[in-house]
Formats: sequence, C-alpha cells, structure tokens
Amino acid sequence: GEDIQVSELNSLFEKVGFPRRDPAKLKIALDNTHALVWARATRRSRFAAEGQMIGFARATSDGVLSATIWDVSVLPSWQRGGL
Repeated sequence: GEDIQVSELNSLFEKVGFPRRDPAKLKIALDNTHALVWARATRRSRFAAEGQMIGFARATSDGVLSATIWDVSVLPSWQRGGL
C-alpha cells in the first residue's frame, strides 16, 4: 500500500458505511495483501477533489488457486457509474 494513506482509506470506509479500522492493523493488512486496486479522481469535480481516492478493493491469496476479495468500497457519489 505505498500510494495509499491509511487515513484516506479509513475516510473512504467511513463514507461507505464501513467501520474505521485501527490504523496500525490496517497498515499490516495492506502490507500482507496479495493484490490492491484503487481509483483516484483525475480532476476536480462536484463529486471529488483531484487525487481523492474514489474506490478501493484488495485480495488475499494463496498465490496459486484461491483468492478472497475484501473491502470493496466506492465513494457513494461514484456508485452505480461503472467504476
């Protein structure tokens, strides 16, 4: 999670109705995640500031056969838009 700040991820989680996570534990979870994907607004709009995280998801995996997707979150103003 090098480009992801735990505080901004917690902010996104709150906006979608997820509970805030303990920052230290969330950092460990990100560091031990097999794959991360996130989206940021590329320009300022009425829906988001430029550079604001608007979506996130992560996956844990055995690296061979199975993976589980966690924490799928999309900023409410961007939901149902195909993100």
